[in-house]
Amino acid sequence: MLRVLSGHSGHLCYEGPMQKTSIFLSAFFLSLSSYAVTPDLGVYLRAGSGSNAAGGAQECISNKGSGGNEFRLGNECGIYGEFGIGATLLKAENERAPFWRLFTNFAFAYNNRTDWEGNNPNNWVLREVYTEGGRVDGLDFTAWAGKRFYRWGDVHMNDFYPVNFSGPGGGIGGLHFGKGVLSFAVIQNAQSDEINGATGQVTRVGNAAKSTLHVRYDDMPTAFGVLSLWAVAGTTPSTKTTATPETNYKAATGGFLAARLSSALTEKTRNEFGLAFGQSIMSNMGSSGDLVKDCDTATDASCNVTGSSRVRAWNSVVYEGESWSVAGALMFDELSKGTSADSRVRWTSAGVRPTYWITEHISLAGQAGISNVVDESDGLGARNLWRVTIAPQISMSKGYFARPVIRAYYSRTQWNESNQISAAGTSAAADKSIDSLGFQTEVWF
Repeated sequence: MLRVLSGHSGHLCYEGPMQKTSIFLSAFFLSLSSYAVTPDLGVYLRAGSGSNAAGGAQECISNKGSGGNEFRLGNECGIYGEFGIGATLLKAENERAPFWRLFTNFAFAYNNRTDWEGNNPNNWVLREVYTEGGRVDGLDFTAWAGKRFYRWGDVHMNDFYPVNFSGPGGGIGGLHFGKGVLSFAVIQNAQSDEINGATGQVTRVGNAAKSTLHVRYDDMPTAFGVLSLWAVAGTTPSTKTTATPETNYKAATGGFLAARLSSALTEKTRNEFGLAFGQSIMSNMGSSGDLVKDCDTATDASCNVTGSSRVRAWNSVVYEGESWSVAGALMFDELSKGTSADSRVRWTSAGVRPTYWITEHISLAGQAGISNVVDESDGLGARNLWRVTIAPQISMSKGYFARPVIRAYYSRTQWNESNQISAAGTSAAADKSIDSLGFQTEVWF
């Protein structure tokens, strides 16, 4: 974390989300200074610009039906960043001593197509704001409330979290039980566009919510590595839409189980393997999801079936050598919609990113990956996508996760005839490949 020093920051001369954010930050820092607390700042940023082979701006193409952004190197358009601002209000003297912490996180995204971009309220969003503290008065637990990231399994190469229940809620943790650490949380999503469908319809209960109860048991040492377990139960209500004609929704429940094993395969190789299963409204393995429509699956194709289920497995490995850093990722995901026909959607993916270190700061990164999606309901068969990228780069130090980094890149993405759907709306819509080249920077601290 970086300590922020006070100083003159100039004046903003326009109305918009950036100005509102700066006002909030100023108030935040002033409130902390009144308590003689120095704020901490954490930043993630990636920014790139480039061109396609046709002479237009860079276009990013992913395999429709896959998760995240597979083989992200050379396929990240525009700017994305996060500013994490927090402060430790009570510093713990040791890992079992009382503490109190405040944290906020703002994210932003821009197309990076011109000098002046903004005035869109959706460019800046609040991702996290919560306080966490505990171990007070001899109690051996911590507590948090607000909104925060609550997720597992960062498959960095694909910019993908296989388990992601981030959102508003609260919970307790830090309970040392046996060899591991136990925690409980309640997360609720009541965003109408996510829980009530794309139209954002309001129901008789207002914005219907998907509520989830979480139990996690983390950091348990085993002979094979550090094991973590996660169980979730979720509910959605019985309700009706306020608009006519009415749509009826049934009360529904769902369950989720996951396990993650982090291990050292060798002195220089770290590996993470994860396996998850979700059922009914938990089959999306996240806090979003639809209400369960009260309808007949035999006659209404829009039904959400409580018999749906999903199995997901992932493996992410990173090797750090003297001259080479190598990352690899494997993904498997199969959703069964629970309908009598055309029920399954299967996604498999494999990728590798080797980096050769010419010096301590200069390297040559490469990446290659293949993605396959089969959706029985679309009649297209196997939809394949391949991507190969090469990127000379300089970084502040050596290592796969060494940042900041500045790179140039050339990337070629190809797909088969069945996968024209993935290039729809781009300059390559009638083709089976696209080339991209440009520059990018990435930094976090």
